[in-house]
Amino acid sequence: MKKLSILLLSGCMLIAFASCKKSSSGSPSSGGNGTGTITGSGGATFSVSGNSTFFQKKLPNTTGNITSDTLISLLGTISASPVQAINIQLYDVSSTGTYSLSGITSPSSAAIVYNYNDSSYTSILAVSPGTVTVTAISANSITGTYSTTVSTVAHTNISISGTFTGNY
Repeated sequence: MKKLSILLLSGCMLIAFASCKKSSSGSPSSGGNGTGTITGSGGATFSVSGNSTFFQKKLPNTTGNITSDTLISLLGTISASPVQAINIQLYDVSSTGTYSLSGITSPSSAAIVYNYNDSSYTSILAVSPGTVTVTAISANSITGTYSTTVSTVAHTNISISGTFTGNY
């Protein structure tokens, strides 16, 4: 039930971020709001960059009963019709390394939500959730790779791997 709640929260966040326009007024974050590039191949192939992306680093973050020092959210809106987007979320990740995509239930963890035509796929529900590797990180930027199998509640799976790089 907890995983389903996190999935629904992530899906709502994905839709909210995808429908929001950037604000020049900023937000309470350590690095601000920025853009970058996210690519994917496998079951879904895409490359999004510039205004179709939204990279943000926030301090602190509380989600339900989870408290983390850092939330880095990388959103790519691939298309508006049909709705297609990817959201990579990193919790308490402040150094290079490889992190599990099994969910946001512990420090130094991550999750991916991929939305396609009203179906939400997430690494949290996958049998083999995969990993994200951060190859470079600073106060204002992040670069890395990911490889995951994302799954729906009905256990429909898509394998995706790709890269991300950008400023927040």
